[in-house]
Amino acid sequence: MRRTVWLVIWTVALAGAARAAATRPADKRIVARAYALRMAGQAEAARKLLAAYAKIHPNDASAHWELARTLFYLMDIDGAAEQAAAAVRLAPDNPRYLHMQGLACNYGAIRKHATNKPAAARVLARRAIAAWARALKLRPDFDDARQRLIGCYARLPADHGGDRAKAEALVKQAEGRDALAGALARCELAPTETEANISRLRKAMKASKPTAPGQAALAGQLARAGKFDEADAAIRRCIRLDPSRADVLLWVGRSYAWKKNHARADALFQRYLALAPPGPGPLRAWTLFARGVVRMRQGDREGAEALRKQAAKLDAGCWRVAAPPPRELLTAP
Repeated sequence: MRRTVWLVIWTVALAGAARAAATRPADKRIVARAYALRMAGQAEAARKLLAAYAKIHPNDASAHWELARTLFYLMDIDGAAEQAAAAVRLAPDNPRYLHMQGLACNYGAIRKHATNKPAAARVLARRAIAAWARALKLRPDFDDARQRLIGCYARLPADHGGDRAKAEALVKQAEGRDALAGALARCELAPTETEANISRLRKAMKASKPTAPGQAALAGQLARAGKFDEADAAIRRCIRLDPSRADVLLWVGRSYAWKKNHARADALFQRYLALAPPGPGPLRAWTLFARGVVRMRQGDREGAEALRKQAAKLDAGCWRVAAPPPRELLTAP
């Protein structure tokens, strides 16, 4: 009898503790702390912190969103898509959460396609389009979402949600907003029209005013056209206008690396690593990794391995993809 009573008391106590944990006020500092850990090269520690917190506070949309960003950085794309979807379910009118869902689903679709899973790729591609379309509807000036959406509509097959007419409509919508938004949208619609895109961007910034995103886009187009000195001038203007856009060095460097212009690529990567104050840890780690890839392509295996070890030391979960991590993963919560 006494044992039964104690079992009942113990069960009630556990249930009460569980209810208390579920209703405990959410600590908004957790998201900031996890972000700081990731920026310091401790993405796995950030993941563990957020996962534990989300179990106790399953209705905290911001925690699910930050966990999605962390999982994405760790290349758990399926997990990132699930967490982004959870954030959107809890806060369906938050454009930033929708944008993250679009990003995770889009990358997921690419992966499914690469692993010969066309049905899953179609579902994820359409889910990405739906997320970005809603984000843009909620915030018509959300140019990053518009750019992604134009790219999907323009380049995906119809059964994945591709629709050239919708892409054109979005470009016209952007052109109605302002000259630069329109030029950037047109560049996304026709990325191979390099000379025309250079002209569009220059004309747009002359009509309004130069901006860091405009100069970054111009630098990329000039680099593709082989106009290296002009590209470098655009890079300098971009960073002068907004030092936080110094990652333009990496995107243009990556473009040079793709074209096997290894010396120019490595020069830009070294410029990024020499910045004062230094850039975010994840970008510096990626830059070391990218330098290693360049060295490997030049036949310097020993140098490549040394750079890769430096990258891993700076960030154990270093982003090992051909392009830098998306800017959406690196902005503060």
